[in-house]
Amino acid sequence: MTTNGDTLSMNRLESVESISSIIRLERKRQGLNQTRLSYHANVSRQFISSLESGKETCEVGKIFQVFQALGIQLYAQNPMERTP
Repeated sequence: MTTNGDTLSMNRLESVESISSIIRLERKRQGLNQTRLSYHANVSRQFISSLESGKETCEVGKIFQVFQALGIQLYAQNPMERTP
């Protein structure tokens, strides 16, 4: 994961651990505890804890709610558009 000062830059989401790290870093950067983030994302605090711990069975829809609550935008790149 790369950071630019206090902001996230583009990161590859290659594993559950990379998603967990991005969420934890941004939550802390924004000064939120897990309870406050869970409130903003409309999920339980236990879900945030599980997600940040790298639990592989977290619901995708709820993960998107957490990303949205943190203001993290996700992009997908078409494999055909990649440069060699």
